[in-house]
Order: sequence, then C-alpha cells, then structure tokens
Amino acid sequence: MELKVASLVGIEAYYDGYTAEEINWLVGLADKHNLIVTGGSDYHGLDSTETAIGGADLPLESVERLIALAKQRNPDLKL
Repeated sequence: MELKVASLVGIEAYYDGYTAEEINWLVGLADKHNLIVTGGSDYHGLDSTETAIGGADLPLESVERLIALAKQRNPDLKL
C-alpha cells in the first residue's frame, strides 16, 4: 500500500453515509494493513440532515489507538 509507505496511519471507516457492508470492508482493509480505524461526521454547518460533530460511533479501541499515537509523537500532549 503506497499510502502507508507515505506515513498513512488511519482510514475513516465509520461514517453515517456508509452502508454496513462498506464499513466492514474498510475495517477489514484497515486490519489487513494495520491502520487505525477512524470515524467522521463530515459536519459542515447547521443543516439538520448532517451528522453532528462527534455523532459518528466507533469502537473505543480506535480512539485509544489514535490517542496513543498522538502521545507517542508528542509526549507533552495533554489529552
């Protein structure tokens, strides 16, 4: 995977607009390449049809891996 060689560490798999099949495929891709699974809301404003910031559910393990990486890269980071 060329992007991983270029320092890719995660992939957004949890997004309100994805089907369960798409999420499962992306999670499998992340597992295959040891990437951190992330999620996003793609929130751009007050449109009631959008998922609110923080509204994308994802496993706690994903959050913990992302925080651990951030702390590894910046030990002084306060999270």
